[in-house]
Amino acid sequence: MALVKQGSREPGLATEPQSIRVALSASLLQSTSIIEELISSGYYACSSVCLRHNMEVLARIMHIREGKPVTDNRPPNLKILPFELSKNHGRLSEICHVAKGEVHSDFISTQDDLVASPEVSYNENYSKMLFNIHIAVLLGLAWEIHNLQSEFFPDITEHDILKATDIISQILVDLNFWHRKDQNDQEKC
Repeated sequence: MALVKQGSREPGLATEPQSIRVALSASLLQSTSIIEELISSGYYACSSVCLRHNMEVLARIMHIREGKPVTDNRPPNLKILPFELSKNHGRLSEICHVAKGEVHSDFISTQDDLVASPEVSYNENYSKMLFNIHIAVLLGLAWEIHNLQSEFFPDITEHDILKATDIISQILVDLNFWHRKDQNDQEKC
């Protein structure tokens, strides 16, 4: 919320790359609550699709900020993402593209010896894994919004976003969601 309040001032004229980054950031922000709801409700395949998309959007924002050319009809290089998020993209892609039908059987709960059940059920392991990815994307997005605000409002004292994200990162390490904090992640953003 501090970033929202800080950015509520009217900026000057934005460059085209800044305008694109703002639009992509807003798109990611719009999806945050629905992804949380999908994961919490046990809709793991649907949340995987959304998370994969959000990873690609965040990578595109980062590429644009770095001045890298945007190529038509090609997704951004995900190696730019913080927290080694790109390593999750392949598994999420398997779920999205249903290339391997057996992946979806992992999400189907069966009771009463049914082959499959249309009812969703909560799975703690899947929820933790997907929330981990979601939180990492949101931290990267917070850094990108911070970068944008620094460009738009260089004259104001900014909220210390790095300190706040460091606290969140440490909590995730302590809970064994992440193995380590990496200063390189903050340097990417």
